[in-house]
Amino acid sequence: MQLMEEIIHTAASLQIEVLHLAVVTDNKPAVQLYEKVGFKVFGSERHAIKLYDRYLDQYWMDYYI
Repeated sequence: MQLMEEIIHTAASLQIEVLHLAVVTDNKPAVQLYEKVGFKVFGSERHAIKLYDRYLDQYWMDYYI
């Protein structure tokens, strides 16, 4: 959490207006962390990653500073 807050603070000091990230939908702890610091899901991508014989979906998230 502290690292994400530092990233947001640094981005704001650089006058960056929005941060984007992608996270695998099954990674619930990561999704919860990003939502806790203020990221919002704005889209999803089905079968975004192929890992051996299975596919992983992703959420696309953003944070407006």
